[in-house]
Amino acid sequence: MAEVKKKSSLWGNLLLLFVVFVIGIIAVEFVLRFAWPGYQCNPKMESLMTYDDSLGWIGKTDYKGLLIEGGLAVPAEMNGWGFRDDEPITGAAAAGKRRLIFLGDSFMMGSGVEHQNRASEVVEQLEPTCISYNFGIHGYSTDQELLALQKYGPEVNPTDILLFFCANDLIYNDSNLGHRVAKSHFRVVDDKLILGNVPVPRQPEPNAVRLWFTKRTAIGQILDRALALSAYQRGAEERHTGGDLGIGETDRERANLDSLLLYSETSNISDLTYYLLRELRDEAQKSDANLIVFSTPSSVHWTAERDETPAEIKRVLNWCADLGIRSIDLFPYFYEDYQENNELLYLSDKMHWNDRGNRLAAEVIQEQILQTP
Repeated sequence: MAEVKKKSSLWGNLLLLFVVFVIGIIAVEFVLRFAWPGYQCNPKMESLMTYDDSLGWIGKTDYKGLLIEGGLAVPAEMNGWGFRDDEPITGAAAAGKRRLIFLGDSFMMGSGVEHQNRASEVVEQLEPTCISYNFGIHGYSTDQELLALQKYGPEVNPTDILLFFCANDLIYNDSNLGHRVAKSHFRVVDDKLILGNVPVPRQPEPNAVRLWFTKRTAIGQILDRALALSAYQRGAEERHTGGDLGIGETDRERANLDSLLLYSETSNISDLTYYLLRELRDEAQKSDANLIVFSTPSSVHWTAERDETPAEIKRVLNWCADLGIRSIDLFPYFYEDYQENNELLYLSDKMHWNDRGNRLAAEVIQEQILQTP
């Protein structure tokens, strides 16, 4: 009898612990939903993106939805090419207009800002004789932007190609993954770019239970972000050098994947990005277009506190000079604007540009590109 009572008491205690644990989880979930700004309460939201065998991903054609990134959501409408833009004006309808292609990632796609407030649209507002073609897709790096230009550029026959370069492009250009999603990957062989990892492998279908947990709970979303951060840090520790990849032996051929850590203002080591910029230059020359590379300020703290351009960005600007590519460094413009007006140029995620940041970039384009002979 005593043995039965012991077992009953044990099971009773375990049940009590389980009930307390469940109540604790529910309480934590309740608090996070109201206190954590990153929680996204939109379980039925489908991705704007779809698989592409060469780019890795691109927007769903003729699709309306929400662009969600960094806890911010804005309406987004994708055109017939899969970009967040109006239907492209081509052929005779675009004759006599200055045609600007915008290449970039989430900054150009417009994370957190309405369609009409993006830099590409503001340029059209400032200069009605221009047509902007926004090819920005979140997560893209320079290699994907090159491929997008090669695929869709001939349809536009641009007069100007504006490439917005982010520091993280130095890393993702040298990888067959972009933000944990498979993409194509160039290598340099005999001083030429060779495209690999094509067709891009399709992503495996996500685990249904994990997908439900991540979409519908704040705890799941926090865990998902923590796992993503951990995977990125492990990748940084395990990242290979260009020598490991067999890309080349000389400085110009070597694609050093630790560029963000190793580059300095005086470094002579080049990487794969140099060759991508060269290919972009050659692609622009085929259509007799002007290629201009813009640095992309992506840190509210840097803009507010440092009157200098990051060393890795300086390295890219130096490559542009070596290649005869015009470049415009936006870091000084953002720093000076903040010092003069003390108004933030970034969204609450402290990385992407807000409406004012986008307008500032558009005003620089107008002043330095459109109003300069």
